[in-house]
Amino acid sequence: MSSISHAEKLKQGALLLNSFELFLGAHAEISDIHQCVGNDQKLRILCYQVSEFPAIMNVINAANISSDPIFERALFCSWFSFLIADQFKLSVVTTKELFVAGLVQHLPEVKDGGEKGVVSTLPDTIQQLILDGREKYDGTGPSGKYENQLPQTSQILIVTNDIVGQVYGSLSHFSDRHSNLPESLTFSSTLPILRLNASVYFRLVYCQAVRIIDFSRTENIEFYKPASADKLSVSAILDTQNSLLLRWPHLVNATAELISFDESGAVFTLRSITRRAWMLVTTAGILSDDISLWLSSVDEEEVGAYQEITELNILLQELGNMVCHFHALLEELIQNQHPQMSDDKRSRLSDLCIQLVEPEETFDLEEFTLVNMCD
Repeated sequence: MSSISHAEKLKQGALLLNSFELFLGAHAEISDIHQCVGNDQKLRILCYQVSEFPAIMNVINAANISSDPIFERALFCSWFSFLIADQFKLSVVTTKELFVAGLVQHLPEVKDGGEKGVVSTLPDTIQQLILDGREKYDGTGPSGKYENQLPQTSQILIVTNDIVGQVYGSLSHFSDRHSNLPESLTFSSTLPILRLNASVYFRLVYCQAVRIIDFSRTENIEFYKPASADKLSVSAILDTQNSLLLRWPHLVNATAELISFDESGAVFTLRSITRRAWMLVTTAGILSDDISLWLSSVDEEEVGAYQEITELNILLQELGNMVCHFHALLEELIQNQHPQMSDDKRSRLSDLCIQLVEPEETFDLEEFTLVNMCD
C-alpha cells in the first residue's frame, strides 16, 4: 500500500469534511437534525480518519461530489449511521467502522462493480459490516439472516440503508449520474413506516432512528407539514381502506394455514409480513370502522389540514405493499412444492391466494335486513 504524507491526509480529510458540510447545509431538515443530535467535532475526527484508507479516498477524489447523486447517498448513509452509533454510545472504534462502512457501500465506483478493489483493502470487521448491511429486516436479504443472527452494528447499517432507500427512492433512480437530486430531503413520509418497524423489527435501533428524526421536528412543526397533503382525497383513501379490509382476512387465514410449517425461508418471511401488518391493523387500527366514520366526516377541501390523514394514507399504502409482497411469496411457496404441503393444504392456500388478489365482498343478511328496516 502506498504511503501518504501527513499533509496529504490532512488535505483529503478536509475534502471529505467539506463534502459533509455541503451536504448538511443543502437540506434544511438534515441540518436541523444535525444541530440537535449531531457532533461537529466527532464528525471532523471521523472524516480525517477515513484518510487512513487510500482506496476510499481515491474514489472520493475521483467523484464529482458537486453533482453525483450516488455520492450524496453515501454521505447520508455514513452520517446517519454515525448518529445512531452516537445515540448508543458505541466505542470510538465501532463508530468509525460504521461510519466507513456506510460511506463505502454507496460510493459510485463500488456501486458500479469496482467493489472488490476498494472493500478488500478494508479491515475484516468493516467488510463484514458491508456484507451484513445488504440484509433486510424481514430476513429476505442475500444470505437470509434473521434479526437474532445479526449484531447491533449490522442492524444499525441495515436500518440506515432502509431509511436511505425510503428518503431517496430506489437505486435505479440514481443510476444516471445526471439525475437531479431531491431539492430538499424530508422524513415526512418515512416516519410512519419507521414507527411501524420500531414495533416489530430491530426495535432498539429503529426507536433510536425515530428519536433522532423527532428531535428537531417537535420545535418546527410547520416546516415539516407534508407538501402533498392538499393532494389527498378522502374518497380515494376510503376506497383503499375498503379494498384492504376485504383482503385482510385472507392474509390472516393463509398465515394460519402455515402454522404447522417449519419457520424458515419463505415461511419465516410470510409470518414476518403478517406480524408487521398485524401491528398496523390492530394497534394502529388503520382499517377500523371508527377511522372510516371519521374520514367520511372530513370535508374534501380540509384534508390538507390533517397531518393524521397524510400518515394514514402512507400506512395504508404500506399495508397494500405488504399484501402484494405476501401474495407473491405465497404463490411462489405453493408452486415450489413445499415438503410439508399436502394436496388439501395447497388447494386451500391457492384459493386464499386468489382471494388476496380478487377478494369477494361478503353478504351479511342480518345487516342487510336491519338497514332495510331502517329505510
